[in-house]
Amino acid sequence: MIWPIMIIKTESNYSNTKERRKMKKTLLSLVMVVCMASASLAADEAVIKTAKQIYKTQGDTVVWVSAVSKMELSGMGMLLGNQGEQEVEAVGTVIHESGLTVVSSASLNPMSMLGDIAIEVQGESQKINTQSQLSEVKMILADGTEIDCKLVLEDRDLNLSFIMPEKKEDVKLPKFKYISLKEGGKSEILDSLILLDRLGKSLNKQCQVLLSRVSAVVKKPRIFYCASELNMGGTPVFTENGKILGITSIRKPKAKGIMAMTGITPVVIPAGDVMEIAEQALEANKTKKETKEEVKEDK
Repeated sequence: MIWPIMIIKTESNYSNTKERRKMKKTLLSLVMVVCMASASLAADEAVIKTAKQIYKTQGDTVVWVSAVSKMELSGMGMLLGNQGEQEVEAVGTVIHESGLTVVSSASLNPMSMLGDIAIEVQGESQKINTQSQLSEVKMILADGTEIDCKLVLEDRDLNLSFIMPEKKEDVKLPKFKYISLKEGGKSEILDSLILLDRLGKSLNKQCQVLLSRVSAVVKKPRIFYCASELNMGGTPVFTENGKILGITSIRKPKAKGIMAMTGITPVVIPAGDVMEIAEQALEANKTKKETKEEVKEDK
């Protein structure tokens, strides 16, 4: 009679031990989930804190740009059409102490999205050129101040245009707040991003801050970052640590004409790449200024 009782007790102890192990594993899993959630929450709070600081210190570097665009179609040795004058607007970012500002080419020059168009005339393919001329380019600062500007350089492939305030004898230019692109940061997949932008006229062109995450990093033919919440271009994007990552733009397919309007993808161009073109813009502006002074001296 003694042995059966002992056997029963042994099985009972074994069963209790398995249950305790299960409970320990379950409790350990719960603790890990809570810890991960706490860490994620802390990380999100850190990004939000950084975003608020960027909004406060860099918000005024994001400006509105307006211009009058005159669009023309030409081909076969003649002017084929004139779209007349159209007021265009875009959001840009001041990236140099001189007031040099980068903006989306597609926003200032919608025809640049089409490129050249091929049409068939009497069985032959004819090339139609699309062109636009900008005039009355203005930068509107955060306080509403309007500054006359000029287009100094355009990179249609990267969808970036650079405008520079015009220096006039009777107008004193303000001290511009700007974002330096010299020390750009890097981001990896699913890293948090901080974006600055401006709302439209109906909302008083107020600066806004957005949060997003890197959804893809394209490495060929050059580096581009993809993420949600990106606009048509010209606005700054920062890493989760607050470093400038780059400037928003768009990538379009190599097709021309109407087909070029499909498959457009918003991207972030790394700060270093934008800086290289910005240096060309500064040099181009310097050259134009020197040429203008030489012409004035000759007169």
